[in-house]
Amino acid sequence: GFDAVIQSAKEYNILYHNNGDGTFTDVTKKAGLQGRGWSSDVAIFDYDEDGDQDVLVACMFGRAQLYRNDKGKFVDVTLETLGRTSWGGMGVKVFDAHNDSRLDVLIVDMHSDMWMGLDLSHGSLKLATDSAQKKFRSIFGPMKQQDNKLVKTEERWADTLAFSRGEVLFGNSFFRATDKGTFEELSEEVGLETLWPWGISVGDFDNDGHQDIFLSSGMGFPFYYWPNHLMLNNGDGTFADHATARGIEPPVQGHYHDKKIQNRDSVRSSRCAATADFDGDGRLEIITNNFNDIPYYFKNEFDTGNNYVALRLQGTSSNRDAIGARILARVGDQTMLRMVHSAGGYLSQSSRTVHFGLGQQDVIDSIEISWPSGIKQVIENPALNQVHDVVEPDKAAK
Repeated sequence: GFDAVIQSAKEYNILYHNNGDGTFTDVTKKAGLQGRGWSSDVAIFDYDEDGDQDVLVACMFGRAQLYRNDKGKFVDVTLETLGRTSWGGMGVKVFDAHNDSRLDVLIVDMHSDMWMGLDLSHGSLKLATDSAQKKFRSIFGPMKQQDNKLVKTEERWADTLAFSRGEVLFGNSFFRATDKGTFEELSEEVGLETLWPWGISVGDFDNDGHQDIFLSSGMGFPFYYWPNHLMLNNGDGTFADHATARGIEPPVQGHYHDKKIQNRDSVRSSRCAATADFDGDGRLEIITNNFNDIPYYFKNEFDTGNNYVALRLQGTSSNRDAIGARILARVGDQTMLRMVHSAGGYLSQSSRTVHFGLGQQDVIDSIEISWPSGIKQVIENPALNQVHDVVEPDKAAK
């Protein structure tokens, strides 16, 4: 059966075990997955590649937690595996950003370390000028205001955030997988620091063979206009924001603090985003849900001429939705990794169709599917520029 993890604000997480008869049993405490409450998003993946599924939970008012699955018992391995993690994470996504067949982790944090103005009623943050992981060197970011002043953090904030142990960070966290079973935090180096992100959607929007990122962003009490971010992969695992150039956002004039809602031609404080090929043309579209506004649908009109291939998986021995399946596409000397996820990001669920952009490559050597049941299936030279329906075989197939 297929089990379910439910995130819960204020209360604890809940893990329901599928009894196989249409009923579920709460096994949260027994499994060790209670967490600390205020969970906002979850990613389930095999980070240590030992054959079972581990759990990464983002927390709205606390640090993210990575739990290693030890035969159905979960152990918090956050510090030894990820190190410090974002405090106030709203979304988490696991994907291969470098086409090295390793799953990287992106956690977006509503408490950005790129503040342009700090207005905290409990006192401002103490500036850390030389953080070992480079998370606080530019606490104001490149667009800082001249009148910002920093004062010593109140003691109760320091206790709450546990700065003395160095366990938490403000700002997005991008963890690149290493060959040692651990992760290296590189958000600044790869260009993934943004302001007030909530949801994450990942996909190859320009079909060049490298996965891109869309970050829905916004904040508003009182309302301000915060731009969403379309972070296109440069092909080397670094990212650049193309939201304005690609029509996601209008050109911005002046300072962010001037961008109040009444001065915009639309209200857009986005909370979440989902992706799918809505019109079936092989290009991924984006839809956002916005606070006090209608959803926005962004039709993909990238005119690249790049090829693609897509798969709709159906499990038989595995769960029907094939959640947990790993798919490797081999194209020449390049290998691209995708996974079928149950979670889609904060308050959203993207299409589970597996999509590979191929650039100008006109042949795929093979696609290897590792089904959750353990069955391996290899598809040789699949036809390009179409969606393939793939049913899990009874045994390893080629």
